[in-house]
Amino acid sequence: LWRRSSPDYAKAKKIYRFWAGNSCKSPTSVRTLQGFARADLTGESFADKFIAGGFPATFWDAVILAALDGTKEFAGAMRTKRVTSLKKLVVGLCNFYASHELESAI
Repeated sequence: LWRRSSPDYAKAKKIYRFWAGNSCKSPTSVRTLQGFARADLTGESFADKFIAGGFPATFWDAVILAALDGTKEFAGAMRTKRVTSLKKLVVGLCNFYASHELESAI
């Protein structure tokens, strides 16, 4: 998906928004990366520190969609910047959401 000279951003966006793959909370509840990004985690220590640092609660979804769409801070960005940013953003999002799962389990 990313190794091609012209990445398929539309397919990546579809995966981000709709394809749950192997991440299921239960047999009937699938999870998506966009679901992670849109989760309201206010009131949890890690999320609250993130928001207190000046990031809006909608940061992850907004910046990932901008990178996928090539808009806002990614308007006119070269392929390398968009692809590298998307990879790092998804890792950051997964770390952010994993902190929620850990905090929920404690």
